[in-house]
Amino acid sequence: MSEINPYAAPKAGLMQNDAAAEQVRRRHLRTESHLKAVGLLFIFSGTLVIMAQWMMGRILVEVFGVLQMSPVTLMVALMPFVIGLGLCLLKPWAWKAACFGMALLIVLGLFNLPRGIADVVIHASLLRFLLGSGPRRVFQADYQDIIRLTPLLQSKPASWIYILMATVTVLLAFAYVMIRR
Repeated sequence: MSEINPYAAPKAGLMQNDAAAEQVRRRHLRTESHLKAVGLLFIFSGTLVIMAQWMMGRILVEVFGVLQMSPVTLMVALMPFVIGLGLCLLKPWAWKAACFGMALLIVLGLFNLPRGIADVVIHASLLRFLLGSGPRRVFQADYQDIIRLTPLLQSKPASWIYILMATVTVLLAFAYVMIRR
């Protein structure tokens, strides 16, 4: 009879915890959680853009009987979803795309300055955060290796994002109720 026990636990090589990698990761967990929150903010804004496009499409159908949704409009509406998902997964390409997008939105907001001052301030503060030393470190290639070496350390999105999304949702629902009166 053979010595192999079919019910024995597999003898897979367990990953050894790298103490230095774990220390670096623990130091940047808060930054990771804020980056994931910004990613959720992108996804939420993408949802709002899609809803706005859908509502405008309904108005066009009611008034003109035509629904037009160009591929460019659809791509622009879907871009925040892709970038937000990349930020939530801490992908370096998403960080670069988010920085470029924020810079572009700041420039576009400057053309609409008297009315667009809030947009410029919000986008500038997001760009300032994204270009800070913490996010730069998180998106470096060696930090991506640290993430792979420490799979047990997980970060959740920061809690402020849920409060912000709930507030915006309540305000939009209130505005919708007031308009429909």
